Amino acid sequence: MDVDAALQEIEPVEFEEWMAMYDLEPWGDDWKQAAMVAAMVRNSAMGSTGEPVQSQDLIPTLENRKATDEIEDESLTARWRQKLNF
Repeated sequence: MDVDAALQEIEPVEFEEWMAMYDLEPWGDDWKQAAMVAAMVRNSAMGSTGEPVQSQDLIPTLENRKATDEIEDESLTARWRQKLNF
């Protein structure tokens, strides 16, 4: 459905209600939903003993993955070299 068709189908008030509902319970983005739940569980389990995390801290990104993979690759290479006496 394009924007013009949507505007003919629903009233502005209904659209605002859908936007408000999405703010409360986002749908369609599984990583975002899982991260919200994980952050709530983690923060409630830690109580006041730890630093709270935000849901966006728990969503993997390509930049984080590359950095982690490079560290793991270097670590694996170093361990193999040590094991093989290189």
